Amino acid sequence: MTRAFEGAFFQLVVGAAVGLATITISNKIERERARRAKLGLRGVRRNKIRRCFGRKAKDYSESPPKDKNLLVLDSASAVEAHLYGTCPHGAAAATTTTADEAAPAEGSEVEETPSNMQLVRFSKYAVAPSVPQYDHDTFEKHLAHAGWTEQETDYLMSTYSECNGKWPVVADRYDYPNADRTMEDLKARFFGVQATTLQLSTPISSMTASEYNQYEVLSTYSGAQETSRKKLAEGHLYRRANEVDEETVLLGELQRIMLNQATLDSQREELRHRLDNPSPSTNGYSYNTSQALTGLWQQLLTQDRMKKNPRLRPTSNQAVDGMSTMTPTSAAPRETPRRPHSLASATALPVDLSKADQKRYGVVLQERLPTGVTFTSDKLTKPRIAKSSIQTEKIAAILQHIGVPEVIPLPTPAVIEQFESIMQVVMTILDLRKLGEKEEHELRVRAAEA
Repeated sequence: MTRAFEGAFFQLVVGAAVGLATITISNKIERERARRAKLGLRGVRRNKIRRCFGRKAKDYSESPPKDKNLLVLDSASAVEAHLYGTCPHGAAAATTTTADEAAPAEGSEVEETPSNMQLVRFSKYAVAPSVPQYDHDTFEKHLAHAGWTEQETDYLMSTYSECNGKWPVVADRYDYPNADRTMEDLKARFFGVQATTLQLSTPISSMTASEYNQYEVLSTYSGAQETSRKKLAEGHLYRRANEVDEETVLLGELQRIMLNQATLDSQREELRHRLDNPSPSTNGYSYNTSQALTGLWQQLLTQDRMKKNPRLRPTSNQAVDGMSTMTPTSAAPRETPRRPHSLASATALPVDLSKADQKRYGVVLQERLPTGVTFTSDKLTKPRIAKSSIQTEKIAAILQHIGVPEVIPLPTPAVIEQFESIMQVVMTILDLRKLGEKEEHELRVRAAEA
């Protein structure tokens, strides 16, 4: 009884499912017929679709095409054109021309279609990255590097161009044999080559402001500093909550200290003046005789007479004053003649140059110029000459050994600074050598005495 009931229930369920599937299929067929009926347009609507999709030879709205090579219109695009009167754009809006008609003939002009117009519209965004160009001779003279060969440098340039200048992609796709490079190594090499080629094509003195800024950024790139920055950023990202709170408190305290810095400095200076006990510069017991007091009076009187407005009056005793008393006419203050404006004030350099421009053009601003005529080359020749000829020969030998020429053609401020640092090292070496010889002589004397 139970099995018979289960079999009847199963047949009922299967029949219901088949009926439901039949109804669903019938509904789909009806919707497909209605869709095809909408495609069978006549008159103005059919002409609108013909103009939109380029049907010129034959109209297939009433009967389907028999040639399988013909492309069939997308139904959704056709319905959209029929309802809204618009022409669909993009790859989905295909025309009903054959494959032979779709390809333009040789020598014929390509028709401006919506898809071509889209390509022209977005072609301005297809910007190729700029890659340094060089030949073999340029690489050997200016771009040679101990850790990079010419083939690996060419591979880096080609990889950069293929990856469209995206450094994470370049570092991921970089696969040169027997070369384990990080992103910082690749950047340092690429920027160095680009800075050198930029300097070769345009000298630094002829660069514009934007070109010089680009050259300065490329030439000052440091891979170690970039690695340290990334490590600090990673550590900053994985901080704990208590570390964030502590840093916030410290930053608030630092901001409070910086705001009150001027007040704290003035209070600290006042306290220092109160605590310091000024010590006398001279000893008062040295003026306990009449001769010492007379000498002090003569010294003060001489210094006072050299001032513009003297305050001390000389006594009538010539022995006390130390010189003949000055007449009232001579004691009157003399007017100092006005000096003409110096050449430095007449040709004052502009002070609105930035540090980068001053370094670029070699401009040095000095607060006070020395008197007389001086040459910058004297700073490169005078340190070579010592008090004795033997010391001068030693200095010349050391400079010749390290490769410093006798005549430096361009004594720029940077060259002078570097030469002064070299001379300091040379003098230190000579002093150490002299001290060593003295110690050796003492050791020999003691050894002989023993």
